[in-house]
Amino acid sequence: MKRTIRIKSLLTLLFSFGILGAWTQTTYSYTGSMQTYIVPPGITSILVEMTAAEGGRSMGLGYPHEPGLGGSIVATMTVVPGSTLNLFVGGVGQNGLAGSSAGGGGFNGGGDAAIAFDYYAGGGGGGASDVRIDGAALTDRALVAGGGGGSAYNYGSGDNGGDGGGLVGEEGFSNFSHGTGPGKGGSQVAGGAGGTWSGYTSGTPGALGTA
Repeated sequence: MKRTIRIKSLLTLLFSFGILGAWTQTTYSYTGSMQTYIVPPGITSILVEMTAAEGGRSMGLGYPHEPGLGGSIVATMTVVPGSTLNLFVGGVGQNGLAGSSAGGGGFNGGGDAAIAFDYYAGGGGGGASDVRIDGAALTDRALVAGGGGGSAYNYGSGDNGGDGGGLVGEEGFSNFSHGTGPGKGGSQVAGGAGGTWSGYTSGTPGALGTA
């Protein structure tokens, strides 16, 4: 069952480290660009809590079109004093506009939506939040929280985006039964399969590093 409590503003990355039993916390919110944290002298372990962004909403005509929520993660990382942690806090996917434009994907990997039937615009995917050590490439990532899927639209019902998080993200959900399959959540090693609709072209599957 889809969750109904939605949090769009919790796009915060928190770092804590302990020195002689005293804990200090630093919070990094969404900025749309990479941020950095230098590990202080004597610190070899930090506690990380981060939340990814939710997807965008599709154009709608009174039907529910709920985007997926971003995933979250809490973990302890082993670090080296003086090393640089590059921080990416995901951006919310853009909403689709009726007859105008599909929603663009949020910062840090959210996928772009498309317009169907020259009118129905989907919402963009939410961006992931991640930590990269001593580099800014995708291969430098040490922790990742997956973004939520954007919602789609079909006349007569709403198509909801799946939530990010877990070993495999949640798949989407349609309020209209047409013998179709929703888009699948991505795994730790691959993007999710695109959704299908009887008689029409299937959705494009997810892929690493396309946005």
